[in-house]
Amino acid sequence: MWISCHFPSGANFKYRVRRYDTTLEFAFSNDDDEGKAQMVVFNNWLKRTHTTSYGDLFKDLESLCEGCNTGVELISKMKDHE
Repeated sequence: MWISCHFPSGANFKYRVRRYDTTLEFAFSNDDDEGKAQMVVFNNWLKRTHTTSYGDLFKDLESLCEGCNTGVELISKMKDHE
């Protein structure tokens, strides 16, 4: 099961859930330090939001992505929902 998003800016992510693990791949920034900081925010949001099922988590993530044109906008929204 997976969800992915490709923003108009070229930024993208894919979150994959398998039986024994999860994988988050994304490309929001060319700066390695900024990318690491964004990964922390994304993972923290996933942990905070995943309270019931992955289906519900994916719906929440999809609704958060709506209206975002860049990955940075998505990260900003995730920070706002802390």
